[in-house]
Amino acid sequence: MKLGARIFKTGLAIIISLYVATMLELDPIVLAPLGAIFALQPSIYRSYQSILEQVQGNLIGAVVAIILMLTLGNEPIVIGLASIIVIIIHLKFKLENAIPLALVSAVVIMESATGGEIASVAVTRFTLIMIGVLSAFIVNLMFVPPKYENKLFHQLLESTEDTIRWLKLIAKHGSQHLVLKKDIERLEKKRFTIDQFYIFYKEERVYLAKKRFKKARKLVAFRNMMASQDQAMILLKTMHHYENALQELPLELRERIEDEIDCLTELHEQLLNIFIGKIKTKLPNDTFKEEVSINKVKVTNTFFSYFKEKDDDELTTRFLPLLGAFVKYSEELEHLNKLVNSYNSFHFDKFIDEQES
Repeated sequence: MKLGARIFKTGLAIIISLYVATMLELDPIVLAPLGAIFALQPSIYRSYQSILEQVQGNLIGAVVAIILMLTLGNEPIVIGLASIIVIIIHLKFKLENAIPLALVSAVVIMESATGGEIASVAVTRFTLIMIGVLSAFIVNLMFVPPKYENKLFHQLLESTEDTIRWLKLIAKHGSQHLVLKKDIERLEKKRFTIDQFYIFYKEERVYLAKKRFKKARKLVAFRNMMASQDQAMILLKTMHHYENALQELPLELRERIEDEIDCLTELHEQLLNIFIGKIKTKLPNDTFKEEVSINKVKVTNTFFSYFKEKDDDELTTRFLPLLGAFVKYSEELEHLNKLVNSYNSFHFDKFIDEQES
């Protein structure tokens, strides 16, 4: 089992919230750690955003609870109605993340308060929850947030390298069907993690104009690196789907497919190495496009010659998705190369550190 910083941050936020609530002699003390658990976020920006949402959300929950309790009482059906109203209001104002704590706040207030005590009970419950929320924010400030830029790049690099490795294997008919199937599933799950890191990196605040401009270019580059990885995955899944049928193709066509995969994956690897800084020489856009286009035309002509020879519409329809995957992958790499060259024209330092910090 891997113990990450988030686990320790959660424990520390709970400890702080309990100590503060105990010192202030507030009850029920359990609301403070609940607030901390729900409010803990992976970045300082999100933690700050969470405070704003939780303050608004819990105020809504408390106000709805007080109004309904004073007018209708605190019967179970009224508490249920209050919960529905709280959820509707939160959805209306796009405060979905604050719904759980707001519901806790509303239910606890309605269950605990009686008669003239409702105002003091509501204030106490609201204060306890906000103690937890603020404890989570303080803990986030205490811990240096992870460098999501590096995490994003290295996760993306690792995923792309795995995809390229499988593409080369399947082109040479050296892959095991079930093993590849499981690894495709693993890579697709990893894609979700990459998306999350991209969002976290995008949300990181940059205050200097020069750095903002540089970050904007990096975000565009990352987005296109992800798009290239997606197209490589589509090609891999298509090759995996047609694995048996590919072995029945003529030798010339199989060799052409293998050459095309070798060409595209080699170019993809070169672009990644330029990003890392292992290769200083950039690939001129015209030269890159010409090399990709020549191979694209060759594989397309070989496919259509085979289709024409067989004169089988069903066969043509069957293999067109594979040809389309080749074309789309090559187009994404052309676009990525333009972005690499554009970035290097404006920024002379390394795109990213090779070692993850």
